[in-house]
Amino acid sequence: MFQAERALLDILRDGRPAVTLASAEWQTVLYLALREGVSSIVFGRLTASAPGAVPQPVMAALARRYHEGAELTATAYLELEEVLRVLGAAGIRPMLLKGAALARFTYGDAATRPFTDLDLLVRRDDVSAVAKVMRRAGYAMAGPAHRSGTYEQCYFTPSWTRLPVDVHWQYAEPFHAIELDYGAVFARASSVAVGREVALLPSPDDLLLALSVHVVREAWESKPMLRYLCDMAEIIRWNSVNWDRLVECALAGRHLRAPLRLSLGAARMLLGADVPRHVLEAMGPRRAAAVDRMVQRRVRVTVFRRPSPFEALLRIAVMRWTDGDASPRYAALVGDRIEVQWARLRNHLGRRSGHAHGLPAR
Repeated sequence: MFQAERALLDILRDGRPAVTLASAEWQTVLYLALREGVSSIVFGRLTASAPGAVPQPVMAALARRYHEGAELTATAYLELEEVLRVLGAAGIRPMLLKGAALARFTYGDAATRPFTDLDLLVRRDDVSAVAKVMRRAGYAMAGPAHRSGTYEQCYFTPSWTRLPVDVHWQYAEPFHAIELDYGAVFARASSVAVGREVALLPSPDDLLLALSVHVVREAWESKPMLRYLCDMAEIIRWNSVNWDRLVECALAGRHLRAPLRLSLGAARMLLGADVPRHVLEAMGPRRAAAVDRMVQRRVRVTVFRRPSPFEALLRIAVMRWTDGDASPRYAALVGDRIEVQWARLRNHLGRRSGHAHGLPAR
């Protein structure tokens, strides 16, 4: 890793960089924090631990983004309260996911975890009722009402004056083949107040499991995953995690071991999360442990890089293979993704060839 990358991880883990940084390196830290979606967390860490060590322009930029995030988060929870009100009137009590579950209920300062949409988990039997309620509340659905291979329905207001609402009934698309007892997840949830309304909050171990799935999805799509690793580290820092139940859940379901092993291992190594070693060992691969370690090490070392779609797919396929969880559906998905990328490459080369021959750009 480059020095600015190490410094960013130091700040997220310990509140300050381990070495003195030049002004240009601080600018790189700022750029990385903004790109990875952790700038508000960085601002909070530096304000508490090392405000004088940071160049004023960098601190000012972090402060500006922090205050923007604070306003966004406050607005988001006001809208969430209204969504909970209309759903509650229909007898539906959803569970909070991602930013809505984390900002106020995990982070000490909600402004350090801004979010731009409302993610809710509902029981599958409530999906149709939720759609009716959301339409009556002025939301429109993005995409077909019943898409094959989906795991969510997305709602937005045509005026775009409110945040979009993503209603999930499982953590990931069916092709990820995650097997999980969502009835048990709802049974373990606790009730939390959002203004004058009530929502469900996953148990710390269930929230860790959900975030591990998001980490793998981000890695699969070559997207930033550091923010979700920070979320997992914060959950572990401030909550009593039922590690035995988490391990039991991972071993009982399919395609859960690798996401948890990858994300918890990365949070432990990169951010100092207090993940017991025996937990990672219990969720270890069923075969080719050396190959699994190589893949995990590659993910950690390149956490600030964006792997090609093919490499991202290959990483997850290898981890599934080491767990004995490889599936024909995943192989078909890899083939589809390669075909899409190849078509994009052909189009790109075609455009470049057209420019070289003086043809007008489309």
